[in-house]
Amino acid sequence: MSITTSKYGGLAQQLISDGVVSEANMKTAQIESQEQKIGLVPYLVDNKLADSYHLAQMLSQAFGDPLFDLDALSTDVIPKDLVDEKIVRKFNALPLFKRGQRLFVALSDPTRVDAIDAIAFNSRLSIETIVVEENKLKKRIESVYVDTMQSFDSFSDSDLNVGFEDGDDDQDEGTTKLNDGVDEAPVVKFVNKMLVDAIRMGASDLHFEPYEKSFRVRFRVDGVMQRWPVRQCSSLAKLRLV
Repeated sequence: MSITTSKYGGLAQQLISDGVVSEANMKTAQIESQEQKIGLVPYLVDNKLADSYHLAQMLSQAFGDPLFDLDALSTDVIPKDLVDEKIVRKFNALPLFKRGQRLFVALSDPTRVDAIDAIAFNSRLSIETIVVEENKLKKRIESVYVDTMQSFDSFSDSDLNVGFEDGDDDQDEGTTKLNDGVDEAPVVKFVNKMLVDAIRMGASDLHFEPYEKSFRVRFRVDGVMQRWPVRQCSSLAKLRLV
């Protein structure tokens, strides 16, 4: 009698066994999520390899954690000061409320023991995990910490339409014209604010990635690349870094 041994374990094998993800897609997901240094659940949802709700439902049943709809909870009641924002973003885990010495934390992947340990150490509280949908968790984290990480939406297209004239004037005259208005340029203000936010979050580097019809900004915190919340804005593509 032959015995077939699965090369997957833990969460990956559970998802394959339950028919949530095919084995072929799981192989790709494991390799690329590790290369990108992101969790398996965020990768599956972001790449549309698994439905966020069905994934959360399966994880809740498989690991015995309650399933909660984040849309039912007001952002105003979520405690922002119990856990460092840097940890919340790194592990994609959001504290929802405190009861006595227990802190109830929303996770899209309840197998993330490293996240639970980090939050327990940082908060000095006992952690109770609650399973939530990955896409809703990301949105809620952004809404809770909107003051720390401001999105491009606070700038209008007209604010960002800042150009510098090309001409045959000598270099000294051109430099004077540039310096006269640089302090007031909305793009300069925006970049300055982004740098302040990055420093506050402990980011080691920023990546400005202009495309033909969009502009992407990514930052690295503790070796993990994250995308800055960016509105599609054609004028941002005109920003050139020298």
